[in-house]
Amino acid sequence: MKKIWIVVLVFLSVTTKAQVIGTVFPDMEAETVDDVKVILPEDTKGKYTLLGLAYSKNRRTN
Repeated sequence: MKKIWIVVLVFLSVTTKAQVIGTVFPDMEAETVDDVKVILPEDTKGKYTLLGLAYSKNRRTN
């Protein structure tokens, strides 16, 4: 039980430092996993939102 509390406290301390207060999230058009287009942050106003980003850079070498 003690280990769980330590993990929770570490997680909370890391996530609170990752937040940027006073900065507006940039407008972004995205797709959900169901191929529904959304505009962020407009479509999520007033809701808690967990955002996951993935990036891939395809590169060809000849």
